[in-house]
Amino acid sequence: MRSADRLVKVFCSIDDPRTMKRFMREIFTPSELEDISKRWQVMELLRRGHSQRGIASMLGVSLCKITRGSKVLRRGGSVSRRILDRQEATD
Repeated sequence: MRSADRLVKVFCSIDDPRTMKRFMREIFTPSELEDISKRWQVMELLRRGHSQRGIASMLGVSLCKITRGSKVLRRGGSVSRRILDRQEATD
């Protein structure tokens, strides 16, 4: 089993948000966790219709990362888009 597959399996085995947060703090550096969090924020802001330049200014993220997120959300079958849709429905 590839290391990424093992990590996915570990993530899927954690069903408690508090435990997940602690686990993520243990395996990621603060910088890595901040980067991952910003990437998800980019996806949320794109989904809400914010402009790429506005997001770049708000979060201090490169347009390349934002463009990548935009492409992911436009792709058919995007898991990220499905998750954001579900998240929006419960908010």
